[in-house]
Amino acid sequence: MKAVTVFLLGFTLSGVWIALNTFLYGALNKKIKNFWVTSPAISGAIPAIIIYLIAKDHPFHFETLADIKIWAVAAIATVISSAIVLITRSDKRKISGKELSLQCFAGALMEVPQRAMMMPFVIMLLNKRGINPVQSVVITALIWLAGMIFQSALMTKNFGIKAVIGEMLPSLVFSLGIGYAFYVSGCIFVPMAFHVLERVLSNAAFIGKEVKAEEKVELAKAA
Repeated sequence: MKAVTVFLLGFTLSGVWIALNTFLYGALNKKIKNFWVTSPAISGAIPAIIIYLIAKDHPFHFETLADIKIWAVAAIATVISSAIVLITRSDKRKISGKELSLQCFAGALMEVPQRAMMMPFVIMLLNKRGINPVQSVVITALIWLAGMIFQSALMTKNFGIKAVIGEMLPSLVFSLGIGYAFYVSGCIFVPMAFHVLERVLSNAAFIGKEVKAEEKVELAKAA
């Protein structure tokens, strides 16, 4: 029951982040070029800073990066999730190198709310309730999965088996592996680096030409 409470509080935080991100995007998108790339990180950094100040910690523990286990787990999760995306992908459109660069940058910055904001918050709650903080890996992954389902429901997306396998399963696998790597390392640059790698691997077979204007809108939403 305590873990469920932590999940619900984390899901509430994700809702606050979504609302803040929506507000910032609506206010600044027309004024700042490609603001969809940085908007999630900016809106996630605000609560993340507050959480880390309360926890008296920071997401820059470079001293842990010599642990091979961190890189192995992150690499395995990235390869598996990317393979699932490639195998189940129905959209075969090509993307330009520039668009891929933007997607990679957006993926790296998404780790600010996904890891630097959410995980320390969940860990802090688990510690206060006397629960092993390693459970933050699973709880955080489930929070973002629930967020995907919630947003898909709002956009009336189809919840068919293809959507589950092609979108939610790779997201869950990636979040579990990268979440564990971040939990062990405490360094935000680990998930950032592997999120970039995931975007490259997931799109490697589709680089080739400029996308159409209407396709860029869809890519922006997907990021």
